[in-house]
Amino acid sequence: MSGRPFERGNKAGKGRPPGSRNKKTKLLQLLEGRGEAIVTKAMFMALNGDRSALRLCMDRLVPVAPPPATRFRLPKNKGELDMKESLQSILKQTASGRLSTQQALDLAAFAETYARTSENTATPSALPDFVVSGEEKAA
Repeated sequence: MSGRPFERGNKAGKGRPPGSRNKKTKLLQLLEGRGEAIVTKAMFMALNGDRSALRLCMDRLVPVAPPPATRFRLPKNKGELDMKESLQSILKQTASGRLSTQQALDLAAFAETYARTSENTATPSALPDFVVSGEEKAA
């Protein structure tokens, strides 16, 4: 919905004045000339054993890789009672190492949401084949 940012006659103010800078822009302008010195200092601190500085440098050098896409088939859903079977399947896949714990949490949340929404429909349908990377495959 687009329109005016404030209704006419707004007593709370007109928002930020034109041309004013936000806090992030002000901070960046303060650091502008000293960025290289700050990075060098963080590197020396990391090399001298400062764990926080080391973690900061490593987070920038080696970002966390996303988990690989995993394919597996959930059991057919024949109703509310079969959600237990689906969750057991997710648990088995996690125990065998095919799914990470985060992927299992995501799938369990998906199964719970699906169970709640399928209660509102007249006939339950099968859960689709699911790719953990977020893509869905047609059943």
